[in-house]
Parts: sequence; C-alpha cells; structure tokens
Amino acid sequence: MTQAERRALNAAFDTARLTMKSMASALGISPSALRRYRKGSRPLPDGMLEGVAALLRYQAERLMHKADRLDEIAEKRKQVKRRRSS
Repeated sequence: MTQAERRALNAAFDTARLTMKSMASALGISPSALRRYRKGSRPLPDGMLEGVAALLRYQAERLMHKADRLDEIAEKRKQVKRRRSS
C-alpha cells in the first residue's frame, strides 16, 4: 500500500468516527447533556432532532466523498495490474 493510499484509507476511517464529544461540540451542547438526551432523562429541546439529522447527513456526505476516493484508488490499482499482466 502506498503512502497516498494509506492516507486516503485513514482519512475515511477518521471521517467515519463520530464521538459523543465531537457530536456534542458540533451541536453546541455538552457531552453530558447529549448523554441525558440519549437516555431520555432530559427533554429534547425543539430543533435538536433537526440539528442531529443535519450533523449526521453532513458526516454521511463526507464519508461518501472518502469512499469515492477509495474506489478511485482501487480502480487505479486494477488498471496497473491489468497493464502489467498484458
């Protein structure tokens, strides 16, 4: 695996990882508040569901971009192998 391929793979893994701390920060709330919302021990404020949905949608778009990049790398590797075997 080349260094560029390893960087692309690691970037995809890093994008896929969304911690409670980073999610809370993106939503402008504390991690403990987010935990309480998840447990149901604190009422969810109006608009919070939309905020969570938007955050997850944004993460999904970023992850799709990284996945597309990995597909491009895989296709280039296949082309190189085909040329070498010809």
